[in-house]
Parts: sequence; structure tokens; C-alpha cells
Amino acid sequence: VGGVWLERWLREQKTRFSEDAHKPLTKEQKEKLLSLGVKPGVSQAELAWRQQYGEAEEFYQKYGNLSIPKQYMARNGKNLGLWLQRQREGFRKGKLSGWQVSMLNGIGMVWEIPNAWDAGFSHAKEYFKQKGNLNVPNAYVCPDGYRLGKWISNQRSAYRASTEKRLAQMRIQQLEELGMVWNAGQGRRVEKGNRQEELSTYS
Repeated sequence: VGGVWLERWLREQKTRFSEDAHKPLTKEQKEKLLSLGVKPGVSQAELAWRQQYGEAEEFYQKYGNLSIPKQYMARNGKNLGLWLQRQREGFRKGKLSGWQVSMLNGIGMVWEIPNAWDAGFSHAKEYFKQKGNLNVPNAYVCPDGYRLGKWISNQRSAYRASTEKRLAQMRIQQLEELGMVWNAGQGRRVEKGNRQEELSTYS
């Protein structure tokens, strides 16, 4: 209901830009609307696009990337992850305008996303950089919404799996080089032991 009301309100404001309108906007009102990207003659589709772009820009400013999960919901209640996926599809099909491509490039848009495993490994590297280990709790979710805890758990399951579903040797090596402990309980014991050793050093 709120979205319908907003669209109706925006249409009304756009018609009031003209000095010949029944109730024209004041100069201050026009400036405020222009600062929000509302312009006379702009289509509803463009307004909706600019609104979602604003959400993507805010995400980029906060996290420094556009690695947005497919199910990520923006503050306006719309699926921002799905919107970005549609922009990539539009780009591949040549349906995006030049100004849209330019604006998205300006906030770090990656037009060809890495595969799912690479995305998980990238988040694991960032976690290791911050924590110094990969003892990621199962329920852990990265600041950008990526479920790293679940991904790490899936890698351990694949490591223990039968030959057909077993994690590829190259990936096993990559994770081990990063500090992966395949037994989650062992990883926690090692971390606890390290903490106790550090405490005894200063006691």
C-alpha cells in the first residue's frame, strides 16, 4: 500500500514542476525533489531504478563491495540481491542504458560474479585476516549477509564425504593453507589452548 501511495505522490509532484500547474511547486520544493533524483518527465521505471540504485550505493559505501546475497532485502523492503542479478542479465543482453552502466561501475559493480565456491573462499580469507583462524560458528553471518558459518560447515561435510562428493584436493589444499581445521571441535580446543598459553605467558 505504501508503495502505491508513493508512486501516486511522485506522479503528482512531477506534474507540479510546471509553472502552469494548478498548484506549482515552490523553488525550495523543486530543489529538494531534484536532490532526490526526481525530475519532470522521468518515467516511473527510471524512478524505481534510481531508488534501488540508491540502496546499492548505500551498501557499497558501508561494505566497500556489492557482494550482495540473492535474498538480501534493502531497507525499502525490496530484494536488492535479485535487482543486481537483473542488472547483470540486462547488461549481458545489452538492455542497460549507458548512464546506468556508468553509475553501477561507479560503485564497484562486478558484471561477472565468481562461482559459489570462490565467493565462500573469499569470505573465509577475510574472516581469517580478521580473526586469525577459521573456527567459524555455524550460525555466523558476515556483515554483508553471507552465511560463512554454513559454508565452512558444508566444506567439512564435503571433506568427509564419499569419493563422488568429496571436496577436490586443490580446494582442500587451499583451505588448509588458510588454516582450516577439519574437525570443528578440535579447532575450538586448539583455539582455547592457545588462549590459555597466552594467559600463562603473562601470569
